[in-house]
Amino acid sequence: MIREYAETLQPQLPPHVSLNVRNACPEARIRAVSVEVHQVLLNLCLNAIQAMPDGGELTVSAGLYAVERHRSGDELAEGSYVRIDISDTGKGIPSGLMEFIFDPFFTTKQENGGSGLGLAQVHSLVQRNRGAVRVANRPCGGALFSVFLPHDFPSPERDDAGKATDTPLSETVSPVDSIPQPVENGFPTGHPRTAPPGGTAGEILVVDDDPGILYLLEKLLNQMRLSVVTAADAETALSLFEKGMHPALVITDQKLPGIQGIAFARLVRKRFPRMPIILCSSCSAMHDAQSCHMGADEDIQRFVKPFDPQRLKEAVDRALQPKTGRWIWRAF
Repeated sequence: MIREYAETLQPQLPPHVSLNVRNACPEARIRAVSVEVHQVLLNLCLNAIQAMPDGGELTVSAGLYAVERHRSGDELAEGSYVRIDISDTGKGIPSGLMEFIFDPFFTTKQENGGSGLGLAQVHSLVQRNRGAVRVANRPCGGALFSVFLPHDFPSPERDDAGKATDTPLSETVSPVDSIPQPVENGFPTGHPRTAPPGGTAGEILVVDDDPGILYLLEKLLNQMRLSVVTAADAETALSLFEKGMHPALVITDQKLPGIQGIAFARLVRKRFPRMPIILCSSCSAMHDAQSCHMGADEDIQRFVKPFDPQRLKEAVDRALQPKTGRWIWRAF
């Protein structure tokens, strides 16, 4: 899984960032929900890349780690773990901010539109899988995030969002593809989809300028047996319409370069008045009264990040269900 994820990440790296992968335990297996492990890796790698605006090296490594005796205050129980390290060669994290790094909405990237949810989500997902995440500054510069996940450990209790599965670090399929058949993860198998009038059943247009998010959403939607077309901005998406595309559903981020998400949604509705649209934003953006008001008036479904697989499935199911009259807007 580590090697395959690195191969997926490599084309998305800025030209000034190099990738170094070291896997000391290729045959080890972890007990975790693979799509959640994927999102943890994605968030940490994107965070590391953003920490190196002038270039540097991103290192992803894995090895075994043993806890022989539980210590008071330690999140890890006794047992064997797989440790995944993600480090960068940036400036590191100021010591005064280290204790807040996993707090929701805490961000040092306000000028870049950071929501402060990425690392909070990492912490939450790792804990859900009975693991732990730690952060430290490297002596030679940069930050080091260490994720500990149970190795050969009893299956954690799961809700409908997904059943825990063994995930080999050496597996050659993608982390999302390594999930068992969708029926075991809350995704229906062989369930027919009905598109709105004029739509193509199952074809979804996803618009986001973050290549990592596009990759994640494409994999999650593929697991629902839906075909996906992606675009990095509204202008590209609109050009697809000019070429004759008529998707069953549009999923767009609110913060896009150029035309913003809500403006793009209005343009889509002028062309396809009954097109279902899901507008994605962070929790902080959700409190933007103007944006919420526009979405409510125009029957646009709102999705608050992060992209939990089960919530996404429910949102897509609602959007693709045939309705009479107007589309229903919900904030959730």
